[in-house]
Amino acid sequence: MHKNYAFRTNFLICLIIIIGFSVTSVISYRSNMDTLKKEAESVTRLASEGMMYQIDAIFAQSIHISQTMAHDSFLINFLSQEKENLKNPAYTQNIKEYLLAYKKKYNYDSVFLVSMQTDRYYNFAGVARIMDYTVTENKWVREFITANNEFSLNIDNDKAAHDTITVFVNCSVRNKNNDLVGIVGVGFKVNTVQAMLAKYEQQFAVKTYLMDESGDVQISSSGHNGATSDAFAQQTFAAVKNTLKKNNSDSSDIWYSANGVNGYAVTRYLPAPNMYLVTDKNTSEIIKQIRTKYYTGAVIVLFTTLIVILIVTTIIRRYKNKIVSITISEELKYHTILQNATSQIYDSIIEFDITNDTACGEGTKKFLQQLDLKSSTSYSAMLRTIVSRHIHPDHAALFMDTFSPNAVRKALEEDRNKLSCDFLYATQKDKYVWYRETGYVLRWAENDSIHIVVCRQNIDKDKKLELSLQEMAQKDGLTGLYNKMTTHDLIEKRLAKHECDRGLLAMLMLDIDNFKELNDSLGHVAGDRIIQEFAQNIRAGFAADDIVGRVGGDEFVVLTLQQDEETLRQKADALCHAINSTSYGVDAHHLAASIGVAIFPRHGKTFGELYASADTALYRAKQNGKNTYVVFDKTDRPASARV
Repeated sequence: MHKNYAFRTNFLICLIIIIGFSVTSVISYRSNMDTLKKEAESVTRLASEGMMYQIDAIFAQSIHISQTMAHDSFLINFLSQEKENLKNPAYTQNIKEYLLAYKKKYNYDSVFLVSMQTDRYYNFAGVARIMDYTVTENKWVREFITANNEFSLNIDNDKAAHDTITVFVNCSVRNKNNDLVGIVGVGFKVNTVQAMLAKYEQQFAVKTYLMDESGDVQISSSGHNGATSDAFAQQTFAAVKNTLKKNNSDSSDIWYSANGVNGYAVTRYLPAPNMYLVTDKNTSEIIKQIRTKYYTGAVIVLFTTLIVILIVTTIIRRYKNKIVSITISEELKYHTILQNATSQIYDSIIEFDITNDTACGEGTKKFLQQLDLKSSTSYSAMLRTIVSRHIHPDHAALFMDTFSPNAVRKALEEDRNKLSCDFLYATQKDKYVWYRETGYVLRWAENDSIHIVVCRQNIDKDKKLELSLQEMAQKDGLTGLYNKMTTHDLIEKRLAKHECDRGLLAMLMLDIDNFKELNDSLGHVAGDRIIQEFAQNIRAGFAADDIVGRVGGDEFVVLTLQQDEETLRQKADALCHAINSTSYGVDAHHLAASIGVAIFPRHGKTFGELYASADTALYRAKQNGKNTYVVFDKTDRPASARV
């Protein structure tokens, strides 16, 4: 019970701590995650919006300047007269100075013109080269012509700037007939945009990508990635692309989690460069830190719980020992008081838990010690010890049947809460005293176990008085032999359990010859004395197991076990001789008796049948001159025919 109490206490404390920690941690975790999300969304949107305006300004200016140049009449006239002046250095010098002026004014890395008539590529240094459209680096010209757009952007290596990766803004130059006569444009290094992106990334701790409609990264802070774009950027872009509309300042955002990476991304469409700006906030590390704090808290709570369990267990054990000590002391005092108070009624009171087969209370353990048994001895073992050492063999089976564990359980099932048994108990060697044990059966509500409280009481005096009264009720008041009713009952029981192979069982009916005349002449007092002495003589002539009873005034019945019929006849003859040779009464009268004999089961199987047969044989003995015996013969007339 104490162990269960300690376990329940520790379990309850652990449960409270764990529930408290779980609720607090979940609330804290969700609060931190919500704060993280709000902060990530706010920062990412702010960074995205700032970069959008910066990038839009850079590209919008370049597009505007390129379009201004494309509509400049100087360029249109130059291209219209180009063929006539191919070998005129001064003519080429004019376009060189024109392009150089724009380069210096706006600080571009490249300003160029491509002639559709001569395939010449002009820049601020003059004629750079003749365009070979079979070369991969010049395919952008064919793509521009095919697209038939007013302007376009492409990112490529700038030969004039030592193959530096450059963003080119291309615009179509058309004559008055709207024919494409050239392509003019400006170029600025990608690192101009990269530097701006890097600044925002450092300030807001984000990653930024400029992507085309195919999802390929064109510009990032780490450079021009082209087809080797970031996988997460591509996945993010693909997830939100369809929600964005061109020529719209709206943005689309998404929280993603894949391959152990968590983050938040905002995507915007930039009309000027016709690209998508993807701003990615990686929250994996922050989430990892939050989870680490959560797990650290869990470990701390677990460690704290173990410490609390240790402390609580120590306290419970300490106080349990004190309580047990006090309880034992008080129980012993109570037991002493109870023992003193009940000593006049009960010799001992013990209690056992039948379900767990253990002793309950110090009084029971003390009782076991008095039997030289350990205090941990089971109920069943205690019963066996008592039966083997102290219970009279005739009562052992009854005692075990009454108080066995199965009998206790059965009594509870049948709603009987009281068991009782009287038995002879050996207090000393071969000296038995009558005791009564009463067992009270109950169900212990605390753990649903079955208990029995056994009270032992010395009833030797009362029991002997009871047996004496019972015996007196069974005996004839004058002779001390069994009376007629008891004789009848005892003989019926002996007949029911007799086994014929154990000997010959016979009923003898005796009648004193001429007793009526003797009793009338001597008086009833003398007659009664003669009857008493006659009864003693008969009783002395038979074995202790033989049943001897008085069934009438001078009539007696004996049920005797003899070896065979010959022995039986000898016994009957000897009885007649013994009666005749003995003197009775004050005046030493000599008596004679007639005896009728009936043999079981030949002459009868019940008391009534044997009695009738013996009575008939007795009648024949009287007819044969008395002072003799006759064994019943089936040819004899029934005794009822006697006169």
